[in-house]
Amino acid sequence: MIKKLTVVFLAVIVAVSSLLSLSAEALSKPAAPKLTAVENGANGVKISWSSRKKVEGYNIYRKTGKKAFKKIATVNSATVSFTDKKAKSNKKYTYAVKAYNGKGMSAYSKGKSILRVGTPKVTLINDKAAIKISWKKISGATKYKVLWKKNSKKTYKTLYVGKKTSVLADNINSGAKYDFKVKAVIKKTSGAYCSAKSKMFLEQPTLHAEEYTDMLGITLEWDEVKSAEGYYIYRSIKNENSFKKIKTIKSTNSKRITYVDNTCESIRSYKYYVVAYNGSDKSAKSNIDSDVYGYFENDDVPLYLTISKGEVYKDIHQKLKEYGAETFFVWSSSDSKVAYNGSDKSAKSNIDSDVYGYFENDDVPLYLTISKGEVYKDIHQKLKEYGAETFFVWSSSDSKVVKVSSDSIITGVSKGTATLTARGSGSYKNRHVYIIVTVK
Repeated sequence: MIKKLTVVFLAVIVAVSSLLSLSAEALSKPAAPKLTAVENGANGVKISWSSRKKVEGYNIYRKTGKKAFKKIATVNSATVSFTDKKAKSNKKYTYAVKAYNGKGMSAYSKGKSILRVGTPKVTLINDKAAIKISWKKISGATKYKVLWKKNSKKTYKTLYVGKKTSVLADNINSGAKYDFKVKAVIKKTSGAYCSAKSKMFLEQPTLHAEEYTDMLGITLEWDEVKSAEGYYIYRSIKNENSFKKIKTIKSTNSKRITYVDNTCESIRSYKYYVVAYNGSDKSAKSNIDSDVYGYFENDDVPLYLTISKGEVYKDIHQKLKEYGAETFFVWSSSDSKVAYNGSDKSAKSNIDSDVYGYFENDDVPLYLTISKGEVYKDIHQKLKEYGAETFFVWSSSDSKVVKVSSDSIITGVSKGTATLTARGSGSYKNRHVYIIVTVK
């Protein structure tokens, strides 16, 4: 009997000892976590660590140089990574993590150091014949790397490596979408690429503004931009710097877009530009063109009026209004005397002259489409069909798109649109024809 009681008593003691041992183990401090990665991320320095059992959470610490660690964050037990968004570019940091529970705090993990390299914030805009990628300078950056691809492709290619903070992506197609990524590098340490940015390239429109006698307003014309959903039209009164959007028009199937601004006031000069759009993507601004409503600048189409000798005619303003011109201020007569009456003759009129084959300050352009690399030699024939026999002095608004030689040979250099001007020389230097050339 005594033996049985002794055995039972010993068994109880062993069981209680085991329970106490388990309880002590359950309430012991957690082991120190192990850092698995400290790396430059797009939004900051990302710290990752291995999880530990029976913990309530983790404290994250940071220091610079030989200074003591400072706690920068606390996360729950299910979280095993943290991004330090306050780390500054070109500064070296050391990170460590502690685990904790109700019993206490673990020791520090082994620290890991890293040089923070900031991530560029990228802006994309459509330039005249390219997409411009730009970003603010990253502190300490010794170079930048830019990757790009067509939106439909899977693989990125290197577009640029260097110190610039902007670069142009050219040789691209209007209506196509492109993706870009940029990262900074400080000596041998690379930052993370920014999130991919996308942009649809839309060609810059070429605008021509003109008032025609059969239109009650100023007519704007430009070539269709491939893949444009529509166009924004901006206007400014001449000598004012601010432009305001006056109209949004949807794209049509027409190759030539026309819009008449019939809100003009008489004898006021207006400036215009046009922007093509597709969703949130916009083209570069068109060239700025201007005209004066109520005047027909250097218009050689006359009005005809027959009156009697001695008649006083007071309705000329109405006749001008029907012609499309609201008001004129300065008048002159080629001969204030009577032309003739029976056998009586006036003095000779003033003597005037003109040269056939020139259009003085004529703003109605010719249009020409050629291919990149094409050499076009038939411009004189085209001008002859237009009614202009010979011009002597040539110029191009953009020789990177199209160039013209002194002997009238036109060459398509790169895709885009430019305006050639054919001018007379000597006393005819103010006479010209515009030729708008599109290089495909």
